[in-house]
Amino acid sequence: MGKTYLESKEVVCFTLQMEKSQTAFFLHSLEACDNLAFPTTLPFENGSKLREILLRAPIEHRNEIVRWLEEIGKTIALLRVEERIVRDD
Repeated sequence: MGKTYLESKEVVCFTLQMEKSQTAFFLHSLEACDNLAFPTTLPFENGSKLREILLRAPIEHRNEIVRWLEEIGKTIALLRVEERIVRDD
């Protein structure tokens, strides 16, 4: 079994980009996953048709998030801009 947040204090962060019209569906679908990850909409210019969302989750949720992103990516156009692991000290 992999490391857990309690052991490592590591958080996985995904920056995703999608059309503004798809964000409500994306966020609603994420909410249905019982707090798998915590989303934040990043700042954007007025009139922009794209949104960037930052997902943060405990490191042990990484594989499940990747699987979920692959599945939802079959329904909406989703670009994975960045994935990183940060320490939550």
